[in-house]
Amino acid sequence: MKAKIKEIFSSIQGEGIYLGVPQIFVRFDGCNTDCLYCDEKKKPAKYELTAEELVKKIKSLDKKSGPHHSVSLTGGEPLIHEGFLKKLLPKLKTEGFKIYLETNGTLPDNLKGVLKHIDIVCADIKLPSATKNKSFWQEHKRLIRAAKTKVFVKVVATKSTDKKDFKKALDIVRNIDPRIPFVIQPVTGNGKFKAPDVKALLGYKKSASRYLKDVRIIPQVHKIIGAR
Repeated sequence: MKAKIKEIFSSIQGEGIYLGVPQIFVRFDGCNTDCLYCDEKKKPAKYELTAEELVKKIKSLDKKSGPHHSVSLTGGEPLIHEGFLKKLLPKLKTEGFKIYLETNGTLPDNLKGVLKHIDIVCADIKLPSATKNKSFWQEHKRLIRAAKTKVFVKVVATKSTDKKDFKKALDIVRNIDPRIPFVIQPVTGNGKFKAPDVKALLGYKKSASRYLKDVRIIPQVHKIIGAR
């Protein structure tokens, strides 16, 4: 069994509550959603690897550029490769690596098959007013509930984000566990979309902080500093 991989590289985590930690990034090809603001869908796959071949590359990169906090599985959407992950993750754990999963939060059944091998889950809640895609409220709810002892949640906000969408995301988290960290990430804008202004972001944080213990506004820092 092989998986298509777009990139394997060493850098710092540029998003969420593990901001700044050194990681090895494995960017899987393919996704089950089509978010308007996605900046990865046009990149072609560079590799097609078995689990053994990928572990070898990760070990080599760790030796060259380490130490690393963890291996970040990102995409695309890593969980569409569930069968491959079932082979890969036990091998990485045997080698002593901590596993950090970045997921769009829409595939709870796929997560359950590999969750025991994962240390940290960064789960998006996709707001349809921001993604211009369909909603996944029930899928998000199931995935976050399954991963609640390992998860933090990320919500990407744009200028077009609907407050009702934000409230639905907030309610999902507060009803599962208000201690789950909740990150509001202003989109890195371009010609197609813009980030909300500071007033709107602070308003989102204020409303979320009424119900949740740990709410943070964190932009994509790697893009601000020009890191990969």
